[in-house]
Amino acid sequence: VQWRQERTDIKNESIAEPVPLPNQLEQKCPLQRDIEELKNTVESIRLALASHERFNSDARSRHSTPNTTNLSQQMDSGLGEMSNVPDALGRSTDSIREDDSFDLLLTNIDGNVSEEDIQRMVARSLGARDNEIIHVKKLVPRWVDCSTLDYISFKVVLNHKWKVSAMLSATWPKNVRFREFRKVRCPWRPETV
Repeated sequence: VQWRQERTDIKNESIAEPVPLPNQLEQKCPLQRDIEELKNTVESIRLALASHERFNSDARSRHSTPNTTNLSQQMDSGLGEMSNVPDALGRSTDSIREDDSFDLLLTNIDGNVSEEDIQRMVARSLGARDNEIIHVKKLVPRWVDCSTLDYISFKVVLNHKWKVSAMLSATWPKNVRFREFRKVRCPWRPETV
């Protein structure tokens, strides 16, 4: 046991830092400055990442089902603003091929909102031109009275160049939820016996 204690004391003494000589201090100064600069850089990167995470904190809610609430009062004020946007109907789809588009799901929208209102809102929010919004489809069966629903959803087909902007929560009005509308290539079927 004493041998271990002596060996530990010897190791601790050898680990102790020697007193630097004056010429070693001069050599350490540039290294210390570099270390301080790197620490500052790392700190600024950490702060940038933290702010980015706060900015995108609603990323998880983007794909979840929205809370069911009655939004008619909120949407009434928004409909007046939408009517000031130039009419976005009569869009030409000839200039855009199928593979140049992507589908977007917009949900948590009042049941009284029409496809034309959504088309104008999308054009205003993205700053899109006439041939860049291909199609808007209300995702509610025809026999259902939309005004009785808490919210409805729309499928919007856009030019692929708007995908990055369309996937940012800052692009859309408050309380509008969105996600990419993916085409399911392998639908579920019951297993055969």
